[in-house]
Amino acid sequence: MEVAEDVANSVAMRLVLSTADALVGTPYRLGGDSYDDIDCSALVQKAFRVAGLELPRTTRELAKIGEKVDRASLRPGDLLFYRWNRNRLHVAMYAGNNEIVHASPNAQQVTRTRLNSDWNRRLVSVRRLI
Repeated sequence: MEVAEDVANSVAMRLVLSTADALVGTPYRLGGDSYDDIDCSALVQKAFRVAGLELPRTTRELAKIGEKVDRASLRPGDLLFYRWNRNRLHVAMYAGNNEIVHASPNAQQVTRTRLNSDWNRRLVSVRRLI
């Protein structure tokens, strides 16, 4: 049964990531929760909903669920939480190949971003949901 569970999890992760990728280019808006404009936590929520998971709406709530994992153990679909300023967290999904998919306030849209030392320095937590 473990093999069947691994296959199901793999399929679910592909669904999550393909949903996130399909939203690349969607305009960013803080508090946005539609297919017209979206923020980082809504992107995660929508992507995981396709795999049958209902997630909390805010980044702070998302940071409390799932299993905490080490940065060295990243797998596609893991959630990465960043602190760019004192009062706000940012969430992104690891896409593999040292890239994340996220609703970027800087790019003003959902985008794929290559991880670099800036991102690594601001990483607060990694959580695995599937």
